[in-house]
Amino acid sequence: MNLTQTKRIFLAISIDPYWQKKIMKLESRLASLNLPDYHIIPSEKLHITIHFWADINLTQVSTIMDSTAHVCQTFRAFTVSLQDIIVFPSERKPRVVAIQIEQNAMLKALRQQLSKQYIDSGLAVEKRTYKPHISLARFLKKIPLANPLLENPFDPEPMYIEQVTLFESLVAEHGNIYAPLARFELQ
Repeated sequence: MNLTQTKRIFLAISIDPYWQKKIMKLESRLASLNLPDYHIIPSEKLHITIHFWADINLTQVSTIMDSTAHVCQTFRAFTVSLQDIIVFPSERKPRVVAIQIEQNAMLKALRQQLSKQYIDSGLAVEKRTYKPHISLARFLKKIPLANPLLENPFDPEPMYIEQVTLFESLVAEHGNIYAPLARFELQ
C-alpha cells in the first residue's frame, strides 16, 4: 500500500463475549416490537465507537496509533452502563437500532484526551456531538419510530472497559469486515 491510498478507520471499545451474549438475548424482544425491515448486526461486530476517520492515509494511521498509545498508557480502566434501546440518529430518520451508553465522566474524559492528542498531532476529529451507543440492527428502509424502543432492558451491572481497539473497516460483498489493527490496554 502506498502512502496516498486511504482507509476507513475507527477506534472503538470492543464488546467482550459475556456482554455479546447478554446483548444478543435482546433479539427476541426486538422481534416482538414488529419493527420494519431490519438486519441484525452480528455479535462479533458489536462495539462502541470512540472516533472515526473516513479517509486517511497510512502515515495518519501510524499517527493515530502513536497518539492512542500515548493516551492509553496513563488512562485508567473504567465502567459504563448500558441504558435504553433507541433509534439512531433520530426518530424521524432512523438508520440504526442501538443501545444507548451512559456518557459518564470517564468515557467523556477518554474521548476528550484522545481528541486533544489527535488534534495536537495534526489529525482532524469529528465535530458532531458524541452519542456513545452500540448498534444492534440497521433498518433496510426508514420510517419514523418512537424513542426509546425499550427502556432499561439490562440489569444495573456495569460493563468494564479495559482496552480500546483500532479497526479498519473493509468493504465486502456481504457487509463490512472489521479488521483489528492494534489494541491498546488501559491502566
